Amino acid sequence: MQNEFPNANNVCYLNTGSEGLLPLRALRALQETAEMKQKPQMLGDSQYFEMPERCRALVAQMIHCAAEDIALIPSTSYGMSMMAHSLPLNSGDEVVIVEQDFPSNNFAWEPLRERGIKIRTVPFRADTDQTARVLESLIPPARVLSLSVVHFFTGFRYDLKLISETCRQNNIFLIVDAIQAAGTIEMNLQETHVDALCAAAHKWQLSPSGTGFLYVHKDFRSRLTSPVSGWMHNKNATRFQETDMFTYEPASSTRRYELGTAPIILLAAYEQSLQVLLESRISYIEEHNIRLADKMKAFFRELGWKQPVTPIPSPFCSVCPAEQYNATDILRALAEREVFVAVRANHLRMTPHLYNTDQHIDRFCEELKSVIMK
Repeated sequence: MQNEFPNANNVCYLNTGSEGLLPLRALRALQETAEMKQKPQMLGDSQYFEMPERCRALVAQMIHCAAEDIALIPSTSYGMSMMAHSLPLNSGDEVVIVEQDFPSNNFAWEPLRERGIKIRTVPFRADTDQTARVLESLIPPARVLSLSVVHFFTGFRYDLKLISETCRQNNIFLIVDAIQAAGTIEMNLQETHVDALCAAAHKWQLSPSGTGFLYVHKDFRSRLTSPVSGWMHNKNATRFQETDMFTYEPASSTRRYELGTAPIILLAAYEQSLQVLLESRISYIEEHNIRLADKMKAFFRELGWKQPVTPIPSPFCSVCPAEQYNATDILRALAEREVFVAVRANHLRMTPHLYNTDQHIDRFCEELKSVIMK
């Protein structure tokens, strides 16, 4: 599998939480499909209908659901906004969000204020009580909980099963941003009830920007309105020669949220990236990534640098440098040594993936030592 990621052999790349590496087979598929645009007579149902269908099936395999539960979407923001404007909410209802969650999650709900819907924010602290703080907020008039299953700069990971059970007990819709989980954490949506979950694919799913998925539970779909329409939103948009495609009948599957012509060049890469993840097994990837993150966390404990508390293991290593150091300065110094990490909210964030090895972690630790001891 390492042969799929030649860049990982050249540099120490620990920034998948920002952008994942594209597998070679995905790059080749992207190039081959792009070249067809020079010979468009080669394009047809195979690319525009069959390939998206395969992508939905692969996503469904990854998160353990049915293919009809999946729509292919361009971004997490799109998926969250679609859900925000599709939910059956009334004036006085309340949406619960979490402070310092990623903006694509929280901003999606802001326009609902114009309809008299209230937004309540739960404080965020990466500690052992954070999941409990969220659970305590799930009281009337709360109707929706929207949160990221893995927090984007601390790596804090929620107990999604416990949150799901509490939401169901209180008749609260659960909408999940999984961009920092899909592709690196095993999620079984047959075992854990989530009403809707979405994730752009350019991070842990190793695909180009503009790809991703939206999952909507089959029982939840019938309760949603459809805020927008497009030709791929239609039940009969299954091939170009479909004689019933002129009859407006929204699909009953989650595909109703696919509005326009499929971005086939991007999906060609997405299909191959999903194959790589499934061949590697998400359960193995999760174990591998957490082990590498834990190795870095042990290093920082020896340095005495402050780390967020992560009661549930996470594929993130996030740390606040000691007071005499600046996170952005460290970021730049490491980049000069071809070690690539991220800075978010003054946290130094390292996010290893399946292409990283113990040697990368050892190199990171040695280079960081040389930076801070200059």
